[in-house]
Amino acid sequence: MIYSRRYSRNFVPLKQDSTKHNLDFRPSLGRCVIEIKEGKGKINIYAQGISPKADYHLELVGFEKGNIKNVCLGKFNVDAYGKGEFSTSFNPDNMNNNKIEDFNVVSIMVKDENNISSALVGYIGNEIDWQDSYKANAIINIPKDNCSCIEKPEDNAGNGNNQNNDNNENNTNNKPSDFEQGLIDKEEGLIDREQGLIDREQGLDEKEKNKIKMPLDEYERKLNERLDGLAEKEKGLAEKEKGLLEKERALNQGFLPTDDKELRQKELDLIKKEMELIKIEQDLIDRERKLIRTNPTSEREKGLIEKEKGVLEREQGLLQREKGLIEKEKGLLEIEKGMREKNKYTNQKIEEPQLDSNHQNFKNMLNSIKKSMINIENMENKKITNNIDYIKSKNATMSPFVNSENNITWYRISPCDLTNISDNSFKYSSNPFVFMSYRKYKHLMLGINNDGENETYTLAIPCRYEKDFNLKDFKQFLPIDNNISTKNIDNGEYGYRLVNL
Repeated sequence: MIYSRRYSRNFVPLKQDSTKHNLDFRPSLGRCVIEIKEGKGKINIYAQGISPKADYHLELVGFEKGNIKNVCLGKFNVDAYGKGEFSTSFNPDNMNNNKIEDFNVVSIMVKDENNISSALVGYIGNEIDWQDSYKANAIINIPKDNCSCIEKPEDNAGNGNNQNNDNNENNTNNKPSDFEQGLIDKEEGLIDREQGLIDREQGLDEKEKNKIKMPLDEYERKLNERLDGLAEKEKGLAEKEKGLLEKERALNQGFLPTDDKELRQKELDLIKKEMELIKIEQDLIDRERKLIRTNPTSEREKGLIEKEKGVLEREQGLLQREKGLIEKEKGLLEIEKGMREKNKYTNQKIEEPQLDSNHQNFKNMLNSIKKSMINIENMENKKITNNIDYIKSKNATMSPFVNSENNITWYRISPCDLTNISDNSFKYSSNPFVFMSYRKYKHLMLGINNDGENETYTLAIPCRYEKDFNLKDFKQFLPIDNNISTKNIDNGEYGYRLVNL
């Protein structure tokens, strides 16, 4: 048997080996507990039903390739009721130059000059026939001084015979009283209970031994699969965190209109909550990885690990609940956005008579756009390879600016038309600011300036002027009425942000 130097505890039942050392007609029995903790060993022996009229010694015996190893741990004292207890410490790595693993027999032994016998014996592992080999080697090869705890008997053979006669007289003439018999029966019940516990412990050990153990390579494969799954989950969290940071940056740069600052703050608060949940989930992943890599060395550690797994699963459930609440808040935020958009358009209809001339020009231009929109279902199915020619032939022309002095022709376009105009026009087709302006004002404009040699293109995005506007690609602003100086323009004036394509 292999003993763990960190902690191990083994029960060895002791059973009757010789009837001549019994206290009475009942068989003697006992138990042995061998415990090792932090490299220090301790052995405890309890026995009952042994005759007190002999000198007993506790001995460990081991057999290896025909060689016998033995160590005497001390004298085992028995009281008048046939009970005895013994406890001592030992070094599991140095027991007469042997290790504890070298011994597989525990014996409460009687040694005299003529014979060696065993009152109780226990086997660490399988039972073996050991007495004949031990007696031969003990008499020939092992001097009596090798077991320092054994004392030579002082009684002669005659005294020994008298002791045997006294035993016979006691067994035949002295019967226990009813009170003594009750005590004996009670002690027997306790011993039977203890024996049942020992048998149960042995059954559990046998059950553990008979379990089908997973091969090492299969165990390592499954372990690596679980660790890889956690790594992928952690990678997904990192990508999600990156996306949230990008969204937060976009919100802070003003991609939402200024009149939606309250909604913008709510979205930032939701992003902050999601970031906190990501940190909690990353911490749970680290704890789960640590549990997976932990190899319990005892039943107690195994129980603690299972308890920790239960706590971890509960926290993961609470985390999923928090995620669900955040998704619910997102849904409510989208509903609020829709309601605000609806109210905004309603308010615009009410304030229409109060618009100044600049605003009225913008409104008239939008109405003109609606009237001049092309019915796509009635378009001729012509193959035009040049995207500019397509825009010129199919898109409506516009005159958005008052008193325009340049030669630029403006065409109404959509974001999809920006995919193939110039080398850098594609990036504006999916730009958030461009897309939101198109969604709100239902159009973009492409300005084509033909100076006779080359055409140059300008993208115009409809919006309202903001002094704190901070998108560097869209700094140039041109109001509808270009009599208005851009230095003195007020917030809220309608116009276009211009970008050269």
